[in-house]
Amino acid sequence: MPGEISGQASESRVVCEGKGKISNKEYQEVTGVARMTAIRDLQLLVKKGILKSSETKGAGSYYELRIAP
Repeated sequence: MPGEISGQASESRVVCEGKGKISNKEYQEVTGVARMTAIRDLQLLVKKGILKSSETKGAGSYYELRIAP
C-alpha cells in the first residue's frame, strides 16, 4: 500500500538507536527486504520525519535517527 513502510521500521530503529544511523545495506540485512524496498522504506521514514538522510549520496550514505525513542 503506498505511503506505508513494509513493517520493518521498528527493526531499523533498533539498529539506529544502537549507533544513531543505518545504511541502506544494513536496513536490507536487518529487515530481509530487497534493495528497492529498502530505498522506498527509508525514503518514507525520512518523509515522516523519523530519519534524516545524510548529505552523502551513493556509497557511504546513511540515515540518522531524528526522534527520541
